[in-house]
Amino acid sequence: MKYSLLFFAALCFATRAADAQVIVRSKEDPSKILTLGERMTPQTAWNRFGIRPVKSYTDDVFGDFIETYRYDNNKFEFRCFNSIAYDFAIYSDRYTLIIDRKFFISVGMTIAELKRRIPADEMIIKRLTDDLFAVWFKITGTEIFADDRLMLEVDAQERILAMGWIFPD
Repeated sequence: MKYSLLFFAALCFATRAADAQVIVRSKEDPSKILTLGERMTPQTAWNRFGIRPVKSYTDDVFGDFIETYRYDNNKFEFRCFNSIAYDFAIYSDRYTLIIDRKFFISVGMTIAELKRRIPADEMIIKRLTDDLFAVWFKITGTEIFADDRLMLEVDAQERILAMGWIFPD
C-alpha cells in the first residue's frame, strides 16, 4: 500500500512537471519572480517580496493548508497550496507572464497581439463572455493541452486588463 501511494504521488508530480512552465516576473525588479509549482513558504515570500500571507487557512475538505499573498497594492496576488505556488492574478502592466520561457504576455496587450505572438498550434483561446477569454497551452513535448488555464479579462477593444492562472478543479 505504501509503495502504491508513493507511485501515485510521483505520477502526480511528474504529470504536473510536464505542464507548461509558468512564471510571473516584475518588469521593474527581476528578483520579484514567482514560478508556479515552486515551493513558496511564508519565509520565502517574505525574503523575495517582503510580504506575509493576508489569509491562511486549512481547507475543510482535504485538510490542506492554503495561503493567499498580495503584493504591490494588490496588483499581484498569488496563492499557495501546502506552500506550493499554484495560481495568481495580475492587475498591472508592471508584470510579465512567461510561458515555457518563450511566450511573453502582459496586461495592456490586445487579444490580436496575443494571437500574433503565440502560434495557434501552441494554444487554444476561447471567448467565455464579452470581457473574458480562457487560454490553454500545450504541454511541453506533447500534442496535449494542459487542464490549467490562463484567464484574461479584457475591455471593449479586447485589451487585457487583468490575467490570472486557474488550476483545474
